[in-house]
Amino acid sequence: MPRPLRVSLLRYFHNILLIIAICSLWGCSYPKSGNTTNEPNTGSRLERQVIQAVEAENPDDRRRAINALSEDGELSDPTVMKAISLIVRTDQSAMVRRTAARALGQSKSIEAGEILLLVLAPREGQPVVFPTSGAIRRSCLEGLQQLVIDGVDPASWPELIKVANIYLSEDATREVRIAAAQLLGSITQPETLEALIAGLEQPDFAVVHSCENSLIRLTGVTHHHQPQEWREWLAQSENPFAHAGETPADLPKPKRSGWWW
Repeated sequence: MPRPLRVSLLRYFHNILLIIAICSLWGCSYPKSGNTTNEPNTGSRLERQVIQAVEAENPDDRRRAINALSEDGELSDPTVMKAISLIVRTDQSAMVRRTAARALGQSKSIEAGEILLLVLAPREGQPVVFPTSGAIRRSCLEGLQQLVIDGVDPASWPELIKVANIYLSEDATREVRIAAAQLLGSITQPETLEALIAGLEQPDFAVVHSCENSLIRLTGVTHHHQPQEWREWLAQSENPFAHAGETPADLPKPKRSGWWW
């Protein structure tokens, strides 16, 4: 079977299963004959939003439905979370998958982090994940960072640092490596410092600078992109996170523009 047809059929059957799950959890609610208004009940509206997010032919319609579900705080509903998981894993549009990843990142949910990690590191025996572009991987990493910033304990995902380190050191896309460095910069664990110091040895200065900024954020000191100086400092430091969030006194100040207006 040609790959495009196989992928389309796989997505079709996943969507059918999701709609069956929606009906089994909510019931397929329609306006009652005695209803004198045209306003649907809340469950019916939510159900239509979920089905639109999964099934709408136009990717923009799917994206708008995902944003509406996220803005309304509906990701706490188990069926909505199941739908967003399906979308971020299998939607044919990278834009839609990125929207789903951002929605998961704003949900403050441990389950959302598990879904994002599944997209980044598919495992045998777990739900299917379609191939990802660099933009999708970047959005997943940014979603994980947002979850950590919003207070979800990164220890909830034991593989988080390992996965982020793999993307920092191995991904072919610069923006993905930068997002991985920024994610590591949100996690106060010794392993993140080691991963970021190793990242300083990459040939791409944009990635190196992101690693340095993350190290500054975690430690409150700078060693000006020099990995060996960082390693020596780390070996001598009893509590490397003691000044986390502080601005180093010797950090170069950004040059002011020559334009005064």
